[in-house]
Amino acid sequence: MQKIQDHPIMVKHLQHLLWVFSGGLAGGTLVVWSNTSNLNPLTNINTMVLIAGVIVLALVSYLYSLGRRYLATVCMLCTLTIVVIAISWAAGGLNSIAIMIFPIILLFAAAYAEPKLFLPQFGVLLIATICFGLNDIYAWLPPPPDLFVKGIPRMLGYLLTFSVSGVLVWLVGKDLRFAFTELENEKARMAESNQLIQKLADHDSLTGLLSYQNAMKKYQSMLQGLAEGKEKIAFYFIDLDNFKLVNDIYDHSTGDELLVMFSQRLMTVIDEGTVVCRIGGDEFVLFKVVDIGTDLNAFSEKLVKLISTEPYKISATVLRISASVGVSSVKDKQTSFADVRKKADIAMIQAKQSGKNGYHRYSEALEDAYMSNLTMVNGLKQAVSLGLLELEFQAKVKLLDNRVVGAGAMLRWTKENPQGYQFEDFWPVIENTELIHEIGAWMIKQACTDCQIWQDNGHDLVVAVQVSAAQVGRSTFSNYVDEALVSSGLPPEKLVLVLPENCFYEEEAEGTELQINKLKA
Repeated sequence: MQKIQDHPIMVKHLQHLLWVFSGGLAGGTLVVWSNTSNLNPLTNINTMVLIAGVIVLALVSYLYSLGRRYLATVCMLCTLTIVVIAISWAAGGLNSIAIMIFPIILLFAAAYAEPKLFLPQFGVLLIATICFGLNDIYAWLPPPPDLFVKGIPRMLGYLLTFSVSGVLVWLVGKDLRFAFTELENEKARMAESNQLIQKLADHDSLTGLLSYQNAMKKYQSMLQGLAEGKEKIAFYFIDLDNFKLVNDIYDHSTGDELLVMFSQRLMTVIDEGTVVCRIGGDEFVLFKVVDIGTDLNAFSEKLVKLISTEPYKISATVLRISASVGVSSVKDKQTSFADVRKKADIAMIQAKQSGKNGYHRYSEALEDAYMSNLTMVNGLKQAVSLGLLELEFQAKVKLLDNRVVGAGAMLRWTKENPQGYQFEDFWPVIENTELIHEIGAWMIKQACTDCQIWQDNGHDLVVAVQVSAAQVGRSTFSNYVDEALVSSGLPPEKLVLVLPENCFYEEEAEGTELQINKLKA
């Protein structure tokens, strides 16, 4: 840590003090000399002290030039103290005008010196003052009367004392003003930083919409203000469709720009009192107070059209994107933000499973179906980890000569499946989860392995594997197809991928084309 005497401003002020004090000592020497009518020993001692002080200050200046600032500060303050004590005693002790410099020296020492230097300084001046007082009472060692400064020299002494004291106070006061100004500036910077931190805490850093935590507070306030039996909260959960494709095909900065533009467009359809929040990624929530009998479908349709009708122009790119919207409502003041969000989320998932670019209303029946599907998905996750899934193959026969030319792989869950879920039950469900990628990759790898065994046994067959639009749209799809072929040793022409029709919908087509081109390569 930088010591105070090493601070550039302090060094400059201490140098100023050197000049002033040197001049003061020189002036003091002249005052004492001019007041002396005879050269008695005391006068000579006093004059010698002043001259010695000037010499020491020259030494102090030299020490500063060598960079020995701490030692120079100690020498200067000690010299200043000794000289002022000597002048004060010679000029009458407590009756001396020089004693007025004592508190100024302490003020300067407090401002510029360290505590270990200030405390001895304070003690010495305190003892000197006490001794002056006792000497004045008991006359132990009174200065000769002819040393008392009178007339013009006394006036000059006053002027000299006030000048030196004034400069010292001005230097210290200037630093104090500077310190107070810096303190106020720092307080202003802290206040500005706190405002920025609060803004970041209350708003999403990318879109500027309310943060999740702030939205929860708004919801609680809105909920408590509901007029029972007359009002409800309409809650909309919005999730962009196939947003990951934007990041995969373009880049994340394009995705971020799209989110910002989407947020700005969203703000054009809300009225005062509506809360819009980005809860993460491409998920948003919107809620507002409406009359109890308000039909929520009209605004849901408006949201869907707003999002998908007009394209988004980002630099030289024109993007079209849609969204799936889940809708729920709240009348009970005990309903938490997490509960209403979950209900709207369930409805949004149903909107995606229904073809995307639409909305769906929450119902208890929908939640029952959701929980059933959740149980199914959890069971499938366990089945994958324990190796309980298997493939069955349906032969592909060439009718012209009744020859088997290939086989289609069909996924089966035959082990530890207490509910008896069939392919047609769970496949549509996992297509809307991340599980489709894990299971789909396993199906392709297992089918390639089995087909290579057929090749090794002399059966020149192809194997067909059904894939989903979600798989083909993922940027890693071609990678795990390639890995399956390499690890199994199966020639690529022996693998057939069966793509669903919705792979070629407009919103999916670009990602599908990219993956197909990679597979061809």
